[in-house]
Amino acid sequence: MDQNKLNKAIELHRVNNFDSAKLLYEEIISDDDSHFLPFFFLGALELDLQNYQGAIKQLKLSLDKNPNHSHTYLNLGTAYYELRDYKNCKKYYEQGTKINQVNNELLQNLATIYKDTGDIDKATSLYKKIYNNNPDDLKAAFWLHNLKVLKLDKGLKKKIKLILKNKNSSYTNKLFGNMLLSKYANKASLYKDELKFILNFHDVVYEYNKIRFETRKTFIFEDLKNIKQYFDKSITINGNEKIRESINPIFIISHPRTGSTLVEKLITYNQDNLRPGEEASVCSIIGDEFLRDKNFNSRIDEISEKIINKYQSVGLISKKEKISFTDKSTDSVYYLGWIKSIFPNAKFINCTRDPKASIVSILRNNLGSQSWAHKISDITKYIDDFYNLIDYWQKEHQIEIYNFKYEDLINNFEHESKRLMDFCLLKWSKDIINFNTSSKFFTRTASNLQVRQPMYKSIDREYESLAALFENDLKKYKWSNYSF
Repeated sequence: MDQNKLNKAIELHRVNNFDSAKLLYEEIISDDDSHFLPFFFLGALELDLQNYQGAIKQLKLSLDKNPNHSHTYLNLGTAYYELRDYKNCKKYYEQGTKINQVNNELLQNLATIYKDTGDIDKATSLYKKIYNNNPDDLKAAFWLHNLKVLKLDKGLKKKIKLILKNKNSSYTNKLFGNMLLSKYANKASLYKDELKFILNFHDVVYEYNKIRFETRKTFIFEDLKNIKQYFDKSITINGNEKIRESINPIFIISHPRTGSTLVEKLITYNQDNLRPGEEASVCSIIGDEFLRDKNFNSRIDEISEKIINKYQSVGLISKKEKISFTDKSTDSVYYLGWIKSIFPNAKFINCTRDPKASIVSILRNNLGSQSWAHKISDITKYIDDFYNLIDYWQKEHQIEIYNFKYEDLINNFEHESKRLMDFCLLKWSKDIINFNTSSKFFTRTASNLQVRQPMYKSIDREYESLAALFENDLKKYKWSNYSF
């Protein structure tokens, strides 16, 4: 193996020159395919490009040549996680931890998959192991607290503050340290302090991702919000007609923290032919095409083909089985006209909830990858654009959207769940109240623990105390008058 060439390829890869790095990795392998590292780095590059099947292929070739490299197992597990193949994800993470029991990233990822799939005992045990190995790991401390194992006592609070005073504290510790301190303040009903620590941890995330976030926000707030102007309702789509017309996908188009995960789990409960897609983000293919060329309608057949293929690759469309799927990607609201053209039988559900409750929940959680979710001004702007888009698609293009009210479900579960299932043309039964106990239940969203709890019997209005601190920022928006 030519080490100089490999170093050059790694450096090209590091600066995101993916095409040149890939060519060089492939050249190294062509000259000498005996070493595992070129395959490993090529697999890592495919992972960066979100080509998960390609990543798996290269990483398995790497594993054949060196079955004792823990980072190969880490990357394989991650590729399967992104493909929603959670069985293989667990398998490779578990194998990796057997080889390297101190690889913190492997241990954290395995704990996450246990938590997301509802194996709470295993998740708890693994977080305890991580925390015992490194008592300064505030991410493990945070999840142990959320899992009701670690108490927020004075000793932990003192330790967090000492860790945060250290200028060399890791990004992860800064993030989860401030998240834990916000929970202390909430527990003591010190809402001004809670908001201070909340804004601190969002600042940590924002500064770490500043260049990417600001580029993405420009696209969302200046370009993407106007994509509706480019929709041509006369477009016709050729190809895959039989598949497109035979399935009945359900798009949950809500903005985050409105009960959308609850609704997805509700409507897919005991529905053998309806697969939950979580946040498949497949229709962002349209957004990518729009970013490349605003006059993309002429390529709608090609775009439709890409979308069908992507849904097939994640198991949500099958040529062999008669199945349909849900998709709760938040960006779908931008593309409703095109989605309806591609899937003529698609149903759309917009979950609504007191916007103050949603904003508080977005703030209290870390929707890390969402560029707009870290500043109050950005969150309110995003929600306002969302409501305007919903209004546009309903009024201008008569797209039927079921506006589901979270508070109504809490106050009258049976009546509202029946109405929802009727709209989706799905069978309702009294057993639906047990939707969050299913062994097939999975979620990787911020509500993965909350949604497994028994249904609330009444609306918890505790969020209003924190919302009162930024109430003046909401008064200019019509939706601030939400009532229930």
